[in-house]
Amino acid sequence: MTLGEKIKNFRKRAGLSQLDLEMRIDGSPGMISRIENGKVNPTKETISSISKIAKLLLSWT
Repeated sequence: MTLGEKIKNFRKRAGLSQLDLEMRIDGSPGMISRIENGKVNPTKETISSISKIAKLLLSWT
């Protein structure tokens, strides 16, 4: 499973649309779609913001 697919699963589990998540992390339009589809890689800061919204624990290994 790719990082984008994992983010998509976490977003859906949290009951958020792509737009909802973008707005809550102050992301640019279409950013979540590009991440979920593997077109761009998110920064650590973006991953951290998404994890806070989706209530995930991060492990940087």
